[in-house]
Amino acid sequence: MKTSGSQQKLDYDHLRERQKELQEKEKAFEEQKELQRQLKLDIDEKQKQIQLLNNDIKTKQALMKRISTPHPNGKDGATLQEELAQKEKQIEVLNDRVLVQDHELRTYKNLKASLDQLKKLEQELDKREQQVAELKKQNMVQEEAIGQWIEAMDEKKRVIIEKDRRIVELKGEVDVVNARYMRQVEELEGRVKDQEKIILELRNGKVLLEEEINRLKLQIDLQRNEGENTKRVTGQLADRDRMIEELNEQILQIRQAKQEEIERLQQDWDQQKLDWASERLKLEEQMSALQKDFDKYRQERELEDMMTVKLEVLTINQKMLLSAETKIGDLETEKAKLEAKIHQISQEYHLILSDKDTLADKIRMFQTKCVTLEEQMKAREEESSELIRQLRREIQLLKENNENAQKAIKDLQKQIEDLLKQKKEELNKAETKFEKEKERANGLEKQFKKAIGERELLEGKLKQFHDALEGVEAKIQGKNQEINSLTSQNSKITKQLEEMRLLLQKQKKQEEKEQAELIAKQRDRDAEIEVLKEMIKGVKVQLKCKGYHHNNIYYSQGYRYIASDDKDQET
Repeated sequence: MKTSGSQQKLDYDHLRERQKELQEKEKAFEEQKELQRQLKLDIDEKQKQIQLLNNDIKTKQALMKRISTPHPNGKDGATLQEELAQKEKQIEVLNDRVLVQDHELRTYKNLKASLDQLKKLEQELDKREQQVAELKKQNMVQEEAIGQWIEAMDEKKRVIIEKDRRIVELKGEVDVVNARYMRQVEELEGRVKDQEKIILELRNGKVLLEEEINRLKLQIDLQRNEGENTKRVTGQLADRDRMIEELNEQILQIRQAKQEEIERLQQDWDQQKLDWASERLKLEEQMSALQKDFDKYRQERELEDMMTVKLEVLTINQKMLLSAETKIGDLETEKAKLEAKIHQISQEYHLILSDKDTLADKIRMFQTKCVTLEEQMKAREEESSELIRQLRREIQLLKENNENAQKAIKDLQKQIEDLLKQKKEELNKAETKFEKEKERANGLEKQFKKAIGERELLEGKLKQFHDALEGVEAKIQGKNQEINSLTSQNSKITKQLEEMRLLLQKQKKQEEKEQAELIAKQRDRDAEIEVLKEMIKGVKVQLKCKGYHHNNIYYSQGYRYIASDDKDQET
């Protein structure tokens, strides 16, 4: 039973360790998913910025071409200067409006991307809601099963308490039987001693009578010649003969009475042995029933521990579901805000498009667009560097969050260790209680063995009166054979427990193999993350190279623009 208790502890500890490992793996996997999602968003943002830069470069080139082409209708210098001044003012106003429109377009695109993300989140939320509903149903079913199981356990505990009370009553009955047995043995010993004393007295009287007879015979031989005393002697001899006959009759009667008493005692002893054998069978049956009840109680206790582990897992799942529901509510509120903002921006965007169509012809002669575009390029480069700094800050925040999560995991591990200590203490209490019950049963068995030893002593003293003990010994041998069969069954049960332990070891090896596979997958994910980081570095280098190339193009176009102005002045 000690081995089974230690095995139960090992299984319980293994389940706890497995649960901790699964929780840690889930958290690490969620963190990796969050990092991958953040990197993907950053890459998308960078691609969008690159696309915007390319579009700006194209528009800038088109404007440079328009500016470099000469006007078909020739005009004088004054009118041209006035028109240039007016155009410059219009250009400044339109430039401001274009900047605002570009900013609003970018915000609109960002909001559109966020709207797509919100749609995806809605789909995920629907799936999560379905999963939550299924988990709630499973939780309700499990709660009902747990309630029924708790009621059954209470009933079993009540039965076990009743069994304990019955054991105490049986112990009292065994003590009473032992006391009665000892009292009967003492009475039998006293009777035997009294009978032995009477037999010794009769034997001594017989010896004295024989000596008296011999003495009288000698006197008869000596006084045979004396005629006077012949009659007296013959009368005395006749009286002596009558006395001897009476004594012989009394001895026969005493022997018959003693034989009857011995036979009666033999019958009482046989009946007493049968009663003791039946009582022993009853006690053995009760002990086997108690052992079975204890085994059932131990198995139910193991199931109770497993159910406590499942309940803890369910509580963790419920907490996760509650946190997910709160997050869902926050996301829904953010979704409503974003939808309202998107509607407002779409209205403004339509207005901007209408204004843009009317102002498309006026934008052709923007002479100062190149300078503003160069400033925008510089500003965007600064924004990209600011985004890189922001990404670094966010990575640092993620690291800090990871450290906080690890601290929280350590706190949870401490709490779980405390719970495990409490469970171990409860198991130790149950084992001590079982050991006490076992010691009590051993005490009863020792008392029973002591009674058997005393019975054997009485059998040794009364061996001449008991020829029927061979049958009782045959019965005892049969009981011993039953005990041997029970021990063989116990050995079979231990073998089955050993096989179960081997199966648990195999399961442990399988779990270790799965853990190794998960670690390999984690390494692959880390490698993918490193590849993404290298891609980001490449994108940064490309951005820098493109910025340098665009500056060279702008300088060459500027020279061409100055040459065309000189030609116009000459004309």
